[in-house]
Amino acid sequence: MRQNFRKLRLPSRGERNIAFAYVLLSVLGALIAFVSVIRLRNVGPFFDIGLFEVWVSLAGASGAVLALKASSRFMGQVGVKGFAFALWGAFYLSLVGSLVAGTLVLPVYGTMFGPFTLAVTLIGAPILAAAWVSAVMLAHLTFVAYREELRHEERLTRLHSART
Repeated sequence: MRQNFRKLRLPSRGERNIAFAYVLLSVLGALIAFVSVIRLRNVGPFFDIGLFEVWVSLAGASGAVLALKASSRFMGQVGVKGFAFALWGAFYLSLVGSLVAGTLVLPVYGTMFGPFTLAVTLIGAPILAAAWVSAVMLAHLTFVAYREELRHEERLTRLHSART
């Protein structure tokens, strides 16, 4: 039992940064979904928050998290090729996130209109669009740092194993 405690370790800086990227994108996904449903209802500045709005926000958050997980293979590459992959990953993340959130909100129609609703919401609220793009690029940079951290640990492991 004592050996099991020795194997436990705190998350590294890269792992903490990736967790922050997941949290940030989930909050922004929930906010974008909430803004889109409020805009679709067209109720003005005073509105009641009901279970539907809470459900839409949770669907937006889970869509963003699942989409980041699905697009993580495109994030974190370095160089010009890595930037191109990051742009594709941002588009892929937005598409998959809106599909997942739309499907959770309205299973058939939400799947069809989820990406369209995301595009209309981001066009109608440029501050949200800037925040979304910034968060996705920040997620890319955190994956860059995390992959570099993994490469560094791998180099140290190879160096250590070569000396023994």
